[in-house]
Amino acid sequence: MIPAPAPAAGGRRVIPRPERPGAGRRVAWALLVLGGAGVAWWLLRPVTGPTLVTAVARRQEVRGAWPLPEFKPFYAAAYRDSGAPAREVGWLRGAGLNSWFPLAYAQGRVAWPSEVLPDTRALWGEWSPLDAALAEARRLDVDVYLYFVVGYAGRPDDPWTAPRLRDRPERDMVNRLGAGTLAGAAGGAVTGSAALWQTFCLSETADFLVRVVEEALGRYPGVQGIHLDYLRLPGEDFDYAEACLDRFLDERGYQVPGDTVAVRAAAVLTRHGPEWQAFRAGQVTGLLRRVREFLDRRHPGLALTVTVEADPDAAYRVFGQDWRGWVREGLVDAIVPVAAAGWAPEELRAYTEALVDWAGQVAAEHRSRRRTVRTAAVIVGLETAPEAPLEPDRLEALVDAVRAAGAQGIVLRPLPAWRREQYQVLRRLGAPASDTWPELRDYEPVLRRLFPGGG
Repeated sequence: MIPAPAPAAGGRRVIPRPERPGAGRRVAWALLVLGGAGVAWWLLRPVTGPTLVTAVARRQEVRGAWPLPEFKPFYAAAYRDSGAPAREVGWLRGAGLNSWFPLAYAQGRVAWPSEVLPDTRALWGEWSPLDAALAEARRLDVDVYLYFVVGYAGRPDDPWTAPRLRDRPERDMVNRLGAGTLAGAAGGAVTGSAALWQTFCLSETADFLVRVVEEALGRYPGVQGIHLDYLRLPGEDFDYAEACLDRFLDERGYQVPGDTVAVRAAAVLTRHGPEWQAFRAGQVTGLLRRVREFLDRRHPGLALTVTVEADPDAAYRVFGQDWRGWVREGLVDAIVPVAAAGWAPEELRAYTEALVDWAGQVAAEHRSRRRTVRTAAVIVGLETAPEAPLEPDRLEALVDAVRAAGAQGIVLRPLPAWRREQYQVLRRLGAPASDTWPELRDYEPVLRRLFPGGG
């Protein structure tokens, strides 16, 4: 069982230990005592994802970071110097990290000049910071997982963002009252400001994402994998787009009264609530499955990793992320739950131990049934931000907890909030709005101590 973070007295989140910690290993030792040495060895052998060979087996541990998840003229100015992306990768390696998750697709735009996709030529012209950065990553032996922001598409008040969504409003996500994100329906609880999201219910959404991934891998061969973030819905009240309601009802032969989204949504929830919840999650899973099938067909051996909401029950109910199902089906090579800012090291260790143990039990079950299914690694995300900085000594305690729990890796997000040089550049470019930003903590000494040699 994976423990879900639960509120305790005083609002503190407590992560209980699993009901049966290490059950698979206890069974294996019993078999060993009974003489089944071969079977016991099979159950006890290390579990690693087959396509994460570079980062998990060769490195022994993924030590990664990813940048700010957006393209904006404000941030783009920091990368117009072609040497800046290479310095970013150099900082990663110098701080002892061995994996990089550079932004390839966000705000509805790809990070390179493209003839068929909305791109970023207005920011950088006919080159991309990715070009220089990936060349430096190869030189410094840094593994690369191209980072794609999937559902989230930008802000309503920023005309630069979400060009495809603005072109065709039927691609919008809609809440149960019939309001779409283009009208500001997805508010600050998700991203800190009003947000645009594109529906997963149209088949063209998956077609487009596969096209983006295909073009990225054609331009940047030799990367280790693809990372998907925001592969989810913005909240429990979404997605009631007409396309979703129509598809749900048509596939099941159901009929409900009403000619507005609000009336139809209320009827669907009242009559078919659990089925509707499974349908919402199924749209997210369907998009992931399309990317997995494309990679297996055209780029076998390439890793597919996904950011997930840490609490699996909330992930499914609120955000439509059935990541337990993804792991069981073998759709992902790694899941990346991001630790909540308030978790204590012992809480994070308990959660991570339970998750690693559960993933191992899923793998053991497949092996016992002679199934060939991809095994998912566990890589834990640690987050810091200027407005709520993680103290360096606390970072050290959290990394120690993740390692003690047996996770296959750690990833730091977002990069400018860890790297002082980059933070200062963005702070200068953002003046006067950024004048109130505090000084950044100096994380480099603790990172070098935690990650000597880069793995």
